[in-house]
Amino acid sequence: MPADAHAGLPGDIAPSDRWIWIVAVLGVTAALMVPLVIAEVPPLQDYPNHIARMFVLAHGDADPFLSRVYGRHWPVIPNIAIDAVMPPMLAVIPIHIAGRIVVAIAAVLPVLGTVFYGRALLGRYTLWSLVSAMMAYNLLLLAGFLNFQIAAGLALLAAAFWIRVRPTHPLRAVLVLMVSALLIAFAHAFGALFLGLLLLAHELVATWRDRHEGAALWRRAAAGIGLMTLILAGPAILLAISAVPELHGVTLTAYRYWKVVWAFAPLLNYHLALDLGTAGVLMLVVLGCVLARKADVSMEAFIAVAVLAVLYVFVPNIAMATSYLDTRLAVLAGFPAVAGFAPRVLSRRVGWAIGLVLAGLFVIRMAVICQAWTQQNSDVAQLRQVMSHVPAGSRVLVVEVNEHDNPGYWKDMAIHRTTSGHLSTYTHLPALLIIERDAMWPLLFTDRAKQPVFVRPEFADLTQEQGMLPSYRTLLTDTPAAQFLSLYSYMVNWPDKFDFVLLLLAEGAPDLASLRPDRLAMVDKTAFASLFRITRGPAIPGSR
Repeated sequence: MPADAHAGLPGDIAPSDRWIWIVAVLGVTAALMVPLVIAEVPPLQDYPNHIARMFVLAHGDADPFLSRVYGRHWPVIPNIAIDAVMPPMLAVIPIHIAGRIVVAIAAVLPVLGTVFYGRALLGRYTLWSLVSAMMAYNLLLLAGFLNFQIAAGLALLAAAFWIRVRPTHPLRAVLVLMVSALLIAFAHAFGALFLGLLLLAHELVATWRDRHEGAALWRRAAAGIGLMTLILAGPAILLAISAVPELHGVTLTAYRYWKVVWAFAPLLNYHLALDLGTAGVLMLVVLGCVLARKADVSMEAFIAVAVLAVLYVFVPNIAMATSYLDTRLAVLAGFPAVAGFAPRVLSRRVGWAIGLVLAGLFVIRMAVICQAWTQQNSDVAQLRQVMSHVPAGSRVLVVEVNEHDNPGYWKDMAIHRTTSGHLSTYTHLPALLIIERDAMWPLLFTDRAKQPVFVRPEFADLTQEQGMLPSYRTLLTDTPAAQFLSLYSYMVNWPDKFDFVLLLLAEGAPDLASLRPDRLAMVDKTAFASLFRITRGPAIPGSR
């Protein structure tokens, strides 16, 4: 239906209202950049680990200590968007600026992808598609899944191109999509799977629309299958020869409560009531417009969202050494859900009312994000203060006060340290030791099946390919119990292997002053972090 046939908000932009569209797009983009101006080190869980790996890739060979610890290798790995792009940037741009540029791309690209994918599905640009900006800082971006976000945005853009160009220039569309699909697969495997789903949904709907043409229907179906095979052959071969099949590990399904909460992952950031309230408002608008028959809905998007929703129910949270598998499906579903819908309101007044409510929610949500990221600056400053005592070439063991150590402290945790999806965002901040102190810590991402950085054999017993921080109470013995060692093998005889212990959330440790005086000497203390020097003397008999 042509754009000028509708009144009011949203799904339509009349020629006389183009200025609204331009202002909205520029305003939304500018608003999404504000947090990145506020925080030098964004509070995304994996982000410091990622930029430390970029530092090793860019400068590790020239560093006398890091070159002894880490090496580079470039097997076929389908999750290396930032590994390929960011190290060359570091030759001309400071690492904390380059990192935020990459985060900006990861935040904005899915929003732009939703806008253009919606344009391809509905035949016009819609203000409603900018609702996807509320999903830019979703739970998985706060987890630091930058490759995943970038690949999702590229998949939406590629699907939009396919829908627009295939009917008139099929050869051009196939060639562009073959290249795009391969690049997206290198960026992240989930991006290629997402693209395949979007293309399949479109081909199914297009074939169904041709169902009355007899034999032509079968030719259309056969052509669609053939073209999709060509497009997805590259990613399929890439995944088959990559290190991904080597991944293995436990399979876990989230607790039922979190399975329900994470279904709203596209909108989760820091305030659960606000996040669920936003989801409720959006669903009310959608339901009201559908019941009033004042909505345009894309069948292609509906199919894609339905498939992802069904998979979400059955896919575990952790499998093949990969976490948040089901949550990734929920986040992916959010973008076509927005792109494939456009309300047609009863009047211009109603349209403006809906628009103002949604704009208000967006502003409030961005204010919450900015508040959280401002608080992050204090933690980073305190961490840098205690890290300043770490000499180059040191080996630093990092522990934390976890939720079981001090439940009351965790209950009142500052919002920037834990998201509404129960995700701790500070745990990889010690990766700054690599960048800023030329030191090492045990948990740099070095899984050969996932990253192009590995730990050299002589340092293997001091590190772990990936993992979370152990409780500071594991320091009460030189060799923790077997159940801990299965998760933190590098802690065997830790006093003899490391030079310092860095404790995060130090203010939550009530026994800090008396913590292993036979092994640890306090160097510096702040509310967020404390640093201890490990003494080499013999353990005191009977020490715990």
